[in-house]
Amino acid sequence: MLRIIPTREQLQALAGPKNIDSVKAADFLGKQDYIDEWICSWFTRNEWLSDELPLCVSESIICDRKLKREYEKVVRAAVVRSDTEWLRFHYIVPANVWSVVNFMSVSDELFDVLWCVSPVPLNLCAFVVQSRRMYIWKRFVESHGASAPLRDAVQQFWSEGTAYCLSEGADVDSEDYVRLCVRHERVFRQISVCNPPATQEAWEEFLLQRLLNRVENVNLVEEWFWIHGYRL
Repeated sequence: MLRIIPTREQLQALAGPKNIDSVKAADFLGKQDYIDEWICSWFTRNEWLSDELPLCVSESIICDRKLKREYEKVVRAAVVRSDTEWLRFHYIVPANVWSVVNFMSVSDELFDVLWCVSPVPLNLCAFVVQSRRMYIWKRFVESHGASAPLRDAVQQFWSEGTAYCLSEGADVDSEDYVRLCVRHERVFRQISVCNPPATQEAWEEFLLQRLLNRVENVNLVEEWFWIHGYRL
């Protein structure tokens, strides 16, 4: 069986302070315990960017459950305290970070650092819409397509977000968007000019919202339904 004999330089690196040379030596010699200790020490320092780290760092985090939990813990803590500098040095493995991000206040710089490793998942679309931030919205729509995010933009009456999805080719026939926006004049105009289908459900929603005095422009909506064959 082939045995790896450490060189004097490797032994000196392992005996000295934890740095890039020492973790590379540990990786070459298969010293996983040292690598794990090195990673825990690395959490506390901003010294090496991701492209300087040997592959064993990210692979160890991915493969070791305990280490992965600790990694996610410190990454999420850095997100909560908006520590962009730390994340730029340490966020190298995707983690469940978006659930702790405040989309209303997260800086563009921090958002970019997180996005480069792991884009915002589609199931958080409603929170992205709530932030009303086009910088984030454009990246989100480009990642997930224009059709899937459109529903939340329409349902939350975000005219600017709706307009962007429509300009990017969102399919207005995929869902009953008219039903979702009969209350909001501007969003209704945006959706209705795209020639969406008129449905019985949308008509009934309009009648209900009109009864509750929630429709901003009754004449506009009523005229659109009249054109499509729905009349009082």
